[in-house]
Amino acid sequence: MSKPMSPDTRAYLRELRSFRKLERVAETRASYQANVARRATESFKDHVLTQEGPHWRCGRRDSSMYGFHLYAPAGAILVWGDIGSFVLRVDTGNTLGWLARVASKGDDECDYVLGKLVAADGPTKAFMRGDAFRYIDERAADDPALGASLRRRFHEGLAGSTGDADDVRAWYEACHAHGIYDPASAEGWASGPLYLWHGLRVFARLHQPFADRARTTVAVMAAQLGAHDEGGHA
Repeated sequence: MSKPMSPDTRAYLRELRSFRKLERVAETRASYQANVARRATESFKDHVLTQEGPHWRCGRRDSSMYGFHLYAPAGAILVWGDIGSFVLRVDTGNTLGWLARVASKGDDECDYVLGKLVAADGPTKAFMRGDAFRYIDERAADDPALGASLRRRFHEGLAGSTGDADDVRAWYEACHAHGIYDPASAEGWASGPLYLWHGLRVFARLHQPFADRARTTVAVMAAQLGAHDEGGHA
């Protein structure tokens, strides 16, 4: 005959069920980035590229929604518009060539490119509760008592949270209270920088025909100049 559960055990199981309801909807880095990618694809699908003096406008023909401007002097990329304002510092004089190369490699280059951000008009990182809960599950697999205590302390901290800063504080306070001073990172790129990344990829794709025409023009001019020089020495 099984031993009846103690009141403490029953209380903990009720508490755990309430925790799990919150944890099921918590974003991880992977789910958050996938959601932003879907929204960005829809937001940028009708964008066209036009040159306006020294910079470019990437946006819809009939709306400024999700539109942005891009200026790429040597060593920097400046972006501003409906998706926010950003500055990236890059170590090359051929900035647009660099952007074309990294954008063509896909999302594996996202962290590398966004790591070059030196200014933004909004938050660049977001706390991913789902990754924190996943870490707790991993610790609980090795030490159930530690996992239960860590989970309870973290949820207590989240109860009064008003945003990412409070989430981060609750996370590290919970971990430090249990002697964990190097927990797995639970932060990822915020939606602003992620929209920037997808916008840069769209820009690079739309800019490619301009770059191809420019290369063709240079090649033709070089050939004409060479023919002229040969004719002059004939």
